[in-house]
Amino acid sequence: MSLTPRALPFHHAACKAPRPGATRVTYGRSVAEVSFKDLCIDGVRPGVVGEFWAGVLGLELRRHHDGDASLVGPTPQHTIWVNGVPEAQDVKNRVHLDVRFDDPTVVPGATAVREPTEEDRWRVLADPEGNEFCAFVPEPAPERDAD
Repeated sequence: MSLTPRALPFHHAACKAPRPGATRVTYGRSVAEVSFKDLCIDGVRPGVVGEFWAGVLGLELRRHHDGDASLVGPTPQHTIWVNGVPEAQDVKNRVHLDVRFDDPTVVPGATAVREPTEEDRWRVLADPEGNEFCAFVPEPAPERDAD
């Protein structure tokens, strides 16, 4: 039996997506539903990390009685969870956020990790707990045809 997942296309007669965005993954003969659930950011000090990301992303910070926090936006899909963990960040993130800033050289509370290069034209920054993210300038406005 293979333990390597294979995504099945939903147009296959035997597969019907139970909800939008879900993917069926097979492990041998069994089928598991897979869909995105939450975005979570870990930190030893979730309140500090939450305050930082609420300011960066323009979301409302909600502190929870257990010390964790959540960042809330206009819909439930905009929610980001900030979870307390016992260990500090000590290795490079394998998953990170890419964020656009009007001026990526001015991000209060962030620490510069890497400046832009000719090849990589974005800054790598870290939040107060060391979680790295990439800071980009805004995309240029699309050119309009002159009438």
